[in-house]
Amino acid sequence: MDYKILERDAKLGDRVAARKLEERREKLVQLSLRDAMGNRLTYCPEALPERLIKDIEKMYSQISITNMDAEVSIEEESFHSCRIEGADTTQEELNEVFRAKRSEKKGDKMILNTYRAVKYLNITGKRDVDTLVNLWKIVTDGVCDNERMSGTKFRTGVVKVGSHEAPEPELLDYCMKQFFGFYHEENVENPYIKVAIIHFYFVYMHPFCDGNGRIGRLLTEDHESIHGFKKGPLCGPYSWSIF
Repeated sequence: MDYKILERDAKLGDRVAARKLEERREKLVQLSLRDAMGNRLTYCPEALPERLIKDIEKMYSQISITNMDAEVSIEEESFHSCRIEGADTTQEELNEVFRAKRSEKKGDKMILNTYRAVKYLNITGKRDVDTLVNLWKIVTDGVCDNERMSGTKFRTGVVKVGSHEAPEPELLDYCMKQFFGFYHEENVENPYIKVAIIHFYFVYMHPFCDGNGRIGRLLTEDHESIHGFKKGPLCGPYSWSIF
């Protein structure tokens, strides 16, 4: 059951929910990752259905992308990632965008930028703050929203995403140090769980004034392998290894 539902029901006096909530808290696993206030993050392995992990493993094993398909896969990934952010380019227009390098519309430019970002990640061997800043510059080139809050490195103002208020700009250096420390450590056995934690923490930080969603998806989707032996959906010469 969802943690927030258990927490709500427990506050309303539901004893069963209160007991389940306490049982879950006793099974929490602490991570080395800390939030902006220095508190260690936790997750509950038992809250993740074993069937879900097996289904993900099964789907992942069925993915087969050849090097010839990789270019098309990157184009389509760039398209879908930008559609989430409001790009109005259609699937039928993709060929014109990539073959004719059409970039009159903002959506087209967003897609081409995301495509360029994948290529950049495969050229640079570094996985650090400088890499992310360069990635942000590529992703938002000519299409940056909230540009008034852009800094030389991270955003300069406070942002809210739904009900979540991201850490203040002064705390982002600390958060990014936490992020890359966890990113490079061998700390979570299940790679799918680690990917989820990486994505959660990145969007929790929301380090840039714009482009966080696209960058977060690049961090968790465009990987070469899981534990060094399984090919990812964008495998081949353009992929980025997370682990």
